[in-house]
Amino acid sequence: MKPVIRIISKKFEDPYLYLKGVVYDDKGIKEVKFGNEILERVSFTVDKGNYRDAYPFEKEMTITPGMDLTVRAWDVSGKESELPIVIEEPVVDYTPEYAVLEITNMTSARSGPGDSFKAVSTLTKGTLVTSIGYKNDWYYLEGGGWVYKDYVSKIGSKSNTTEEVVSVKAKRKEVSLPKAVDVDVNIPEGYRRPNAIGIIIANKDYEHRDVPEVKYAFHDAEVMKEYFIKTLGIPERNVYVIKDAKKSDFEMWFGTEKDPKGKLYRLVRPGTRPEIYIYYVGHGAPDVETRSAYFVPVDAHPSYVNLSGYSLKLFYRNLSEVPSSGVTVIIEACFSGGSPGGMLIAKASPLGVVRVGGGELPRRFTVITATDTSGEIASWYPEKGHSLFTYYLMKGMGGAADKNGDREITLSEMEEYLVREVSYMAVRLYNREQHPMVRGDLSKVFVRLR
Repeated sequence: MKPVIRIISKKFEDPYLYLKGVVYDDKGIKEVKFGNEILERVSFTVDKGNYRDAYPFEKEMTITPGMDLTVRAWDVSGKESELPIVIEEPVVDYTPEYAVLEITNMTSARSGPGDSFKAVSTLTKGTLVTSIGYKNDWYYLEGGGWVYKDYVSKIGSKSNTTEEVVSVKAKRKEVSLPKAVDVDVNIPEGYRRPNAIGIIIANKDYEHRDVPEVKYAFHDAEVMKEYFIKTLGIPERNVYVIKDAKKSDFEMWFGTEKDPKGKLYRLVRPGTRPEIYIYYVGHGAPDVETRSAYFVPVDAHPSYVNLSGYSLKLFYRNLSEVPSSGVTVIIEACFSGGSPGGMLIAKASPLGVVRVGGGELPRRFTVITATDTSGEIASWYPEKGHSLFTYYLMKGMGGAADKNGDREITLSEMEEYLVREVSYMAVRLYNREQHPMVRGDLSKVFVRLR
């Protein structure tokens, strides 16, 4: 197991943040930090539960703009955990207890220890979950959420036993640990678009050893598919998800220089002009000589993006050939040569590459991008298990961006919401700039909620 970080108390009086907490582990805690500051082991009484070591910490710190508000812990075996501190969120109270549980009957994980709290995820029979605490007959799950004791069977409580049991169980069923993430559940319904087509591309695992993974790409794509179906109203049969797309996949779907009529073109029923929605999550990169932007397929070579990537210019041009009443492109990527997982093209970082949605867009096109300029990095939101921009895009689609409360979210409302929330959180989590951008007719209604 990895260290379990628990915040017992926190208080923020600008510019001071007071934190009191404890880190639990089955072997022993080596070091705990908040940002770059070491949190020393202090002396106050804590309940260790069934953990071997408990590391209490307590400190008041001066918070500066852009400071990394994350507690990180390492145990003696080198395993690491991190917990971003969100000042506005309440502290979770529980008695420490580590256990691996098997769901015995389908139930819901709830936001608090009781049936009156809202459901945050569905747990199916046979699912294995990890509990890090216990309160009033409810188990507190790793990643968030509570489940009642009558719906689970404890299959391990000590680390060595737990690992053995989970290993055996995993051989006969997939282990799925649910995350209590607000945008993943209770997805709102929008009005139907019966002829619309949706394409989702999620590039996570790249073949070249120098290209870092895009950690949350598959999770982003899986939840975005639900928003395409439920909120945008695209028929499920018309939503296509491509994971780890190679260059041949891009060319098959969107065409080539010589033939713009790819699979998407041929999906359009003759005589119709459907709305088209495309979401891409993965790496983007520049051609360091021409400063042109490229999608990075999973089989691309980072030093030859102009040859092994798929040009955004070609992408937009070929899309303009598809009969449609409108095209919306959503890009969860940056085109700086960098990423949260590391540099993709080392020498690209100082370049001023063209904007992702720059230039003249074809008529009836909308482009929504995670970054404004190519020098920015599209950040992740580890606490939510999503890319940062995608998390707030889905939250905005769910109604948070509906400024006037009329159940219609315009592109102008969405842009205002994304710029405000993503920019703030990128500075808060990583001390860096990230400015989402929306291009197109900003008066257009993006989402109509029922």
